[in-house]
Amino acid sequence: MFLKEVIMHPDVAVELIIGNNDEIRMAVDCATKAGVTVWIYGGSIGEIFKKLEEKTDKSTAWKDVTQLCGEFQILSVLASDFPVGNHDIEPSFSSILEYQLCKAVERLGKGAFLLVPENCDEFNGFSALKSNELISLLSCRRNNSRNIPFIDLHAQQDRIRPLLEERIWRVMRHGQYVMGPEIKELEESLASYVGVSHCIACSSGTDALLMSLMALGVGPGDAVFLPSFTFIATAEVVRLVGATPVFVDIDPETLLIDADHLQRALTALRNRDPSLYPLPLCHSELKPKAVITVDLFGNMPDYEAIEAIAEKEKLFLVEDAAQSFGASFSGRRAGAFGDIACTSFFPAKPLGCYGDGGAVFTDREELAQIVRSIRMHGAGSDRYEHVRLGLNGRMDTLQAAVLLCKLAIFNDELGRRKNTVELYRKELSQVPGVAFQRVEDNVQSAWAQFCILVPDPDTRDRIREFLAAEGIPTAVYYPLPLHLQPVFSDLGYKRGDLPVSEGCAEKILALPMHPYVERCVIEQCAKIVNYYVLQDRASGRGSSPHPEDPQRDSCFSEE
Repeated sequence: MFLKEVIMHPDVAVELIIGNNDEIRMAVDCATKAGVTVWIYGGSIGEIFKKLEEKTDKSTAWKDVTQLCGEFQILSVLASDFPVGNHDIEPSFSSILEYQLCKAVERLGKGAFLLVPENCDEFNGFSALKSNELISLLSCRRNNSRNIPFIDLHAQQDRIRPLLEERIWRVMRHGQYVMGPEIKELEESLASYVGVSHCIACSSGTDALLMSLMALGVGPGDAVFLPSFTFIATAEVVRLVGATPVFVDIDPETLLIDADHLQRALTALRNRDPSLYPLPLCHSELKPKAVITVDLFGNMPDYEAIEAIAEKEKLFLVEDAAQSFGASFSGRRAGAFGDIACTSFFPAKPLGCYGDGGAVFTDREELAQIVRSIRMHGAGSDRYEHVRLGLNGRMDTLQAAVLLCKLAIFNDELGRRKNTVELYRKELSQVPGVAFQRVEDNVQSAWAQFCILVPDPDTRDRIREFLAAEGIPTAVYYPLPLHLQPVFSDLGYKRGDLPVSEGCAEKILALPMHPYVERCVIEQCAKIVNYYVLQDRASGRGSSPHPEDPQRDSCFSEE
């Protein structure tokens, strides 16, 4: 439990005794009922008595103070609460007692706050709460009697249970658990949905990427350009086929691969000049071969510009649509871009199965045939004739059955996701320093995740800690860009090479996101984010951009 202890400011204690402020009484009652320990600091008892004596008389004041001390815990005064000389008192403190109160809060440690009166501004930047703030935070706790799922698959499952059970039992009855008839039905449905000629269902989104690069003939000596701000799988498959990733920075507002940076990286590689753009140490041995775009969080990059670059530079274009199934760019659905496209059906995706699964999309007949061969251990006309190296990349029939059920409600769930995002943005739009991923007018995002950017990593950690204590999970996508990952250290990239990716990794925060997020959860998240951002702004924390991230404030567009 994050909010554990509260020390009452002397003025709050006086108001509590006199009874002129119902909100203070309500805040203290809420705290005690919620199991929060309410303290009276021993060093403030004299001040409380003095203020009461001014309002009543000595005898009544003493009686009231005695009753107060019997009702709440008394926190002893320690020598460490006193400053060593007045020069140690910061200018923000108007008295030694205020200094002592803050030292007492620090002594209690994490989860301790000072309850201050409404008109008190002396404690900005410290762990201080006013009555209304305490009530608001405690109401979050009362309303949240259960843990909130980050992605609620149970709500979705309850909605489709009859169809789900029917589909699963159909597979159980025919017993074709590998490459059963549901696989072909799913492939036809997915190809029709995306608007391409061919869909090849497979074992995972990672295998979809791997098989695509194998089908394109990407291998040793080839350079593959891709964004650094993404999941490891995008770059992992490049190394698995023997090629080398060339990392590209992202657009500071959309968080997607930046077409201008892509062109600069290509120019630098063709000129063998890393002064034009950061390149791998082995750049002199590489030839440009392919670009992998990533539709991050369900958003889609500027494919018009990227397709033009790929065509001009004679590069293969691979769309990593692992997070964007259902999204669209200028009316074209995710999965319909480039020479070949890949998606994932991991359970957390907008369209997810109950295990691992993926798919490859293409309009090119010859590529589709090669991917189907690779999926079956490089099989030719017969399952025991092997014409190329391949892998076991087949999707289980049961997973196809699950996906067919979910396709029936998929468009409705996309609409629910959009509504959830709009409510999040409305609730968070007034929080200073919090910004959102930009989605261009010609893009319909699938909203695989809802991420915000907060002012600094420390604020993010405090928000996450309190949300976790209130049963609300969060995630960080992604805490370290790929060019700084240990597995790619041999490429020679260093911190500062791709500053936008690095800055976003330090400040991005993902909140619960799925089609069934409850309004109260969104409101709770907004209250807590708002409180901690304002606290940190008041204290001066997070007010300056990270020294290695000069473009921090443009990493998201503020709305």
